[in-house]
Amino acid sequence: MEPTRKNDAGKPRFSLMPLDCVEEVLRVLTFGAAEYGAQNWRSDIGTSRHYATRNRFIDAAFRHFCAAAPEPISDNVQDEGFDKDSGLHHLAHAIVNLMFVHTYDIHNPNTGMKKHERTIR
Repeated sequence: MEPTRKNDAGKPRFSLMPLDCVEEVLRVLTFGAAEYGAQNWRSDIGTSRHYATRNRFIDAAFRHFCAAAPEPISDNVQDEGFDKDSGLHHLAHAIVNLMFVHTYDIHNPNTGMKKHERTIR
């Protein structure tokens, strides 16, 4: 009997994702859905607020990234490790915000990424 054939060449390999990190990211998304609504973060895609909202996500990602630093980056950023509101790791929050930024870039009304630009090489 021949082994099962599957034509997976060029397709994303989801098995490469570190599932322990993905679970924490999903916890952040779940927290955000309860706090703001499940897809609220998408509301400004393609609107006049597109760029302002994208930049707010960049700002939030950077704040969470700085808060996760082992030593305070400035007097305004404390090394908390975990977000005081959600109790979840700051880096998971940063990842979520960067995913939002990337989604806004994909759906940029002026230069949106074309499908061929998103394929895995």
